[in-house]
Amino acid sequence: LGRKRDEAEALRQEIASLREQLARERAETEASVERHTEHVERLEFENRKLQSKFMLSSIGTGSEDGDVDMLAREVRQKTEAIESVMREFQQQQQAALGKISSLAN
Repeated sequence: LGRKRDEAEALRQEIASLREQLARERAETEASVERHTEHVERLEFENRKLQSKFMLSSIGTGSEDGDVDMLAREVRQKTEAIESVMREFQQQQQAALGKISSLAN
């Protein structure tokens, strides 16, 4: 009988501990979701703002805006960087295929 009481008490303590852990994890999850939601909202706002600037620059109004010019320059630079990396990757891939072909023959 005493052993069953000890086991029951141990189970009650474990249940209490698990409930506390669950409460902490729920609070952490809620805080994390809130932070991520705010971050996504800021990014969406920034995206809409950039889209608006881009639209204005594409129709010719606001082309004097330095931010728009800087944005266009940034887009060009990043596009050039991507193209450069892709060319380099293609060259490396062709060199690797050449080596494989020579080994296969």
